[in-house]
Amino acid sequence: MNRRIEITALRRDGSEFPVELTVTPLESGHTWSFSAFIRDISDRKFSEEQLRASELNLRRMTETIPEMLWSATPEGAVDYCNARVLDYTGLSHDEIKGAGWMKMIHPDDADNMARVWARSVESGDAFQFVFRCLRASDNTYRWCVSSALPLRAADGAVLKWYGTVVDFHDWRQTLEDLRNTQAELAHVNRVMTMGELTASIAHEVTQPLAAIMASGDSCTAWLASQPPNLEKARAAADRMIQAATQASEIVRRVRALFKKTPSAATSVDMNELIEETMSFVHHEGQRKNVSLRADLGAGLPTVGGDRVQLEQVILNLMMNAIECMAGLDRQPKQILIRSALPNPGELLVSVADTGPGIDAEHANRLFAPFFTTKPQGIGMGLAICRSIIEAHGGRLWAENNESGGAVFHFMLPIKAPSE
Repeated sequence: MNRRIEITALRRDGSEFPVELTVTPLESGHTWSFSAFIRDISDRKFSEEQLRASELNLRRMTETIPEMLWSATPEGAVDYCNARVLDYTGLSHDEIKGAGWMKMIHPDDADNMARVWARSVESGDAFQFVFRCLRASDNTYRWCVSSALPLRAADGAVLKWYGTVVDFHDWRQTLEDLRNTQAELAHVNRVMTMGELTASIAHEVTQPLAAIMASGDSCTAWLASQPPNLEKARAAADRMIQAATQASEIVRRVRALFKKTPSAATSVDMNELIEETMSFVHHEGQRKNVSLRADLGAGLPTVGGDRVQLEQVILNLMMNAIECMAGLDRQPKQILIRSALPNPGELLVSVADTGPGIDAEHANRLFAPFFTTKPQGIGMGLAICRSIIEAHGGRLWAENNESGGAVFHFMLPIKAPSE
């Protein structure tokens, strides 16, 4: 009495259907009467069956899909992991529930990951964290990324968290190997370019050495005079120190370009870097009757990047321009390098020449690896330049000048080295 029960009823045509029956007793004096309420629950049963089928299909999908999936309560406690997670970690469902998943996180990553997860649970913001996870099959830590989004009710309250874990260790290793290979190629390219500039480098070093010798002779003469002219001898000694410092700086810059060192981000003054690079190629330009000119924007902000790599880009572009004009009979043969700030957040550098320009049939392959129009070239210079600029968050492109010749532009974002 007074409770709802589910039974099967018969329709007039003899077909069965589910109903909900409630019988309520009612006493009147010494007489009892009973009221029965019957409600057809066919639609509800159908909906429940559909929901069960949907849940079963969802469970089958989560257990079959080749990705690691998990869910958590609104409070952040993990309440489900699919078979992929259990197989990967070697933990049981009971071991991984709640905060048990922390057992599989590398100790150096665990605290930070827990803190980021707690912040997402508190704020309701999407969760993502890169960490090292212990793989049970070989007992090694591998790089993974976990992401999760909240399922919300109509009022915005979090009902559930659903997330994934992706092992990207092999991809990361491949990317690291690719970066190392690119660094090796960039180093080879630098060495080859500096080999072409041997005469220019020798000329750059010879100048301060000649100044040292001249100042040394002057110093000796002033000291030998009667009486010794100490003031002029001191000035000559100062000039010797200044010239020696200049020579030392040239050698340091050459060694930096030759040396194979890991990428190091610093604040780079692009105008200073352009002028430094021009000093390297100045003698080469004179030798091939190519004049160099700079039009550098004043007060430009620094950019964050690897100084040696960015110098390599400018050096490559200037050497390419010199070589493309070296065999031309027409005048003038000129390179103009500009720096400017066309947009508040971007710095533009352009290297323009008065050479033959870019052939239309070569335009699409200009930056392709191993493509070259030079008899002795290996076709990696421009490809390396583009990879360096893109690694710095910028872009590199080329076009023909309206007045003739080609111009290569690269744009770099203005940001701190650590960003």
